[in-house]
Amino acid sequence: ELRELRNAPGLYLFIPLILLQTLGSTAVALGPFGTFLLATPGGIAVRMMNTLSLLIGFLLLFYTVESHQREQNTGLAPIFDATPVRTASVLFGKSVANAVVGVGVLVGCFIGAAIVILVQGQVKLTIWPFVLTWGLLLVPTFLVWACYVMAVVAITRNRYATYGIGLATLALTGWLQVRGKMNWVFNWDIWNAVRWSDMGTFQMDRSAIVLNRLLVLTLAVFFVVVAVRFHGRRDADAVRIIHRLRPVALWKTALHLAPYAAVPAILATVLGVRVSRGPESEFVKKKSHDYWKQNLATWKDAPQPEIVDVAVKLKLDPMKSHFATEGKFTLRSPYDAPLKRFAL
Repeated sequence: ELRELRNAPGLYLFIPLILLQTLGSTAVALGPFGTFLLATPGGIAVRMMNTLSLLIGFLLLFYTVESHQREQNTGLAPIFDATPVRTASVLFGKSVANAVVGVGVLVGCFIGAAIVILVQGQVKLTIWPFVLTWGLLLVPTFLVWACYVMAVVAITRNRYATYGIGLATLALTGWLQVRGKMNWVFNWDIWNAVRWSDMGTFQMDRSAIVLNRLLVLTLAVFFVVVAVRFHGRRDADAVRIIHRLRPVALWKTALHLAPYAAVPAILATVLGVRVSRGPESEFVKKKSHDYWKQNLATWKDAPQPEIVDVAVKLKLDPMKSHFATEGKFTLRSPYDAPLKRFAL
C-alpha cells in the first residue's frame, strides 16, 4: 500500500503546496505590534497545526477513497478479495498507510520549521515540542479521519458519495468552529484547541486534551469495525440486502457494534460533563453574570478612591488553576468629602 502511494503523482504536487502554505504563513507571522514573532519550536509547531489538519484532511480524503477503490479499478478485486488476508487487516492497513502520508508531510514541515528557527538564530532547536504537538496530537487526527473515510466508502461503495459526505463533514466542522459552537467532545481535528507556553506544557487543558485524543483513537477503532462490517468481498445479492434491512437484522448489527462504541461513548460523556462545568461553559458564564449582578453592579456608579501605590506578592499555580496574593494598597480619595465606605 505504501509503495502504491509513493508512486502516486498527486503527492509530489500537493505536498510541496502544503509546505509552502504552512511555512509561508508561520515564518512571517506578525505579533500584535506589527513585529515578527520569534519562532520557537513549540510556538511554530502549534501555529502550523490548523493549516496542517485542514490541508492534510483534504489530501487524505481523496487518497483514502482511491486506495479503497484501487483493486476494483485495476481489475484485481476478484483475486485480492479471495485471498485469506483478514478484512480488518486490509482496511486498517490502508488507513495506517494513508495516515503515514500525513506523517510524511509533517516531516517535511519540521525540516522547514527547523530552517526558519536556525536562520533566526535566537532560539535553540529542540525536537520534542514537534513530537509532542504533532506526533501525539495531530497523528491521531489523521488516523481517525482515514478510518472514518474508509467506513463511509465501505457503506456507500461509491467514491463520489464518499467525497460528498467527507466534504460535508469538513464543512460542518468548519462551520461549528467559525460559529464558536465547537467543544472538546466534537473537536476531532483539534482546531484552535492548543495553546503553547514555553513555561509549561498544556497545563491548563492537559486533561481535556488527553481525553479528546483517547476519544479520537477509540473512534478510529470503531470506524474500522464498521468498515469491516460493511465491506463487501463478494458481489452483493439484492435479496440479502433487503434481508439485512429488516429490524431484526439491523438490531443484530447494532448489538455487534455496541461493544466497540461503548468506550468512545463513555469518554465522550465524561468529557462532555467536564466541558459543561468548565471555565468557559454556559453554567460558569451564568454564575459569573449572577455574581456581577449581585455584587459588582451594586457599586458600579458609587464613588471610589484612587489607587496610589500597590505592593503585591503574586503566587501562580497553573496546575490547579489557582492564584494567591498578599500585599498592600495605598488609596487616596479624590473627593472633598470623606468616603465612609467603598468597594474593595
